[in-house]
Amino acid sequence: MGRPRGLAAEARRSGLDVRLAVEDPGALGGGGEQAVVRVVREALGNCVRHANGAVVDVAIGPVDGQAHVTVRSRGGAATVTAGQGGEGWGLQMLRERITALGGTFRAGPEVDGWLVEARLPVGGRA
Repeated sequence: MGRPRGLAAEARRSGLDVRLAVEDPGALGGGGEQAVVRVVREALGNCVRHANGAVVDVAIGPVDGQAHVTVRSRGGAATVTAGQGGEGWGLQMLRERITALGGTFRAGPEVDGWLVEARLPVGGRA
């Protein structure tokens, strides 16, 4: 899971305050690992565009026998004009990819920010 560290460093250079916690979630297979990286990449990219300067907590690890990835942002300011509160193509495609791998995905606003969360089966074929 070295790629999320690189994505976090890149997002920091773009103005986010990224706090990364990575614990090995177990054997995901190539497709599952790629999906985790894509979740982190898309969520951090959205933070740079829509919540620049935000505090962003990224957590990857095992939860209830599944690989769990969350990206939670708080604060920040939009650098790109966009529609309010919708799910763009990137998040829709992530949802499709995660569910095709047997996982679950959700993304949406929270009281103080935005949350992207995915769970993927560990040890399955990906």
